[in-house]
Amino acid sequence: MDRVINTEHLPEKERFDFWRDEISKQHLKYDLERIDAQTSFRAEMTAAILGDVVFGMARLSGVRGFRGEQHIADDVLDHYVLGIPANQSIVMQGGDEYALGCNEMVLFDGTRPLHYCHKDDGGGITVAIPRHYLNSRLAAAEVNGLRTASLEQGIGLLIRNFCQTLPAVMASSPTEAIRRGLAEQLASLISLAFQASDEGIERARPTISHLRFQAIKDFVDLNVQDPDLSPEHLVRAMGISRSYLYKLFADNDFGFQDYVRNRRLALAAMALRSPALTSASITDIAVRCGFNNTSHFSRCFRTHFGESPRAYRARMVNGAR
Repeated sequence: MDRVINTEHLPEKERFDFWRDEISKQHLKYDLERIDAQTSFRAEMTAAILGDVVFGMARLSGVRGFRGEQHIADDVLDHYVLGIPANQSIVMQGGDEYALGCNEMVLFDGTRPLHYCHKDDGGGITVAIPRHYLNSRLAAAEVNGLRTASLEQGIGLLIRNFCQTLPAVMASSPTEAIRRGLAEQLASLISLAFQASDEGIERARPTISHLRFQAIKDFVDLNVQDPDLSPEHLVRAMGISRSYLYKLFADNDFGFQDYVRNRRLALAAMALRSPALTSASITDIAVRCGFNNTSHFSRCFRTHFGESPRAYRARMVNGAR
């Protein structure tokens, strides 16, 4: 069941107890205590069920958490847990203590005692994944102790982007089949980030190709107005090779430069139709949309739309009257 939990509507004295009770219903059971009981406590969380995977994204005041043997005995879950902190956190399990930065994630065994601590405006993302989802996908079948990985590039970057967009996906009320597909994709990404087995790598290939290509398209859309946008920018940002970049586009039946040009032309057409930009020159619009040569822009526009930018604008403006 998907839920959004927020303490904002409650009297201050009831907020922490409410949160402590609700969080145990959504995730693995913990004892919680506040770091600073004198300040106002605030917490909110979006929780979702993806097949057998439990997802949560939370932001809250500073707390310490402890998961002991009794909590483990009371749980029905035999899960590993992925944690992506909102800011620096301390995680302790089995003699390991790790100061987890906001650009790192941690994977640990949910059936072993754990301590953690984070300051105000902490929390982050947690994903509880059934043991059987990951064991066959990981080179070391059991997760003993804390495993950490970077979120700044490569697979870690894909995991963070995937998790951050999940609440928006869940808002569309996806079917059970889609939820299970999302769980499969997430498990594939996690296995790659934490040393996948050969089986895990093979199972992850379709997911990685799809998500990398989507991330590349998102990067292009974000930077399409930059006339210097190039394959080198993407290679550095995505942590992939130039040949792999071209292969991803070829597998989707178009080239990188074609995609960038078409996105710029679509942006230019929108600008030419905009009443707010009627005073802008064709050159201004070309530059605004990432073209550094007006003649080249006009040729590309005519080839794509069958008429010049000036004629297109005149037709759109007259048609709107």
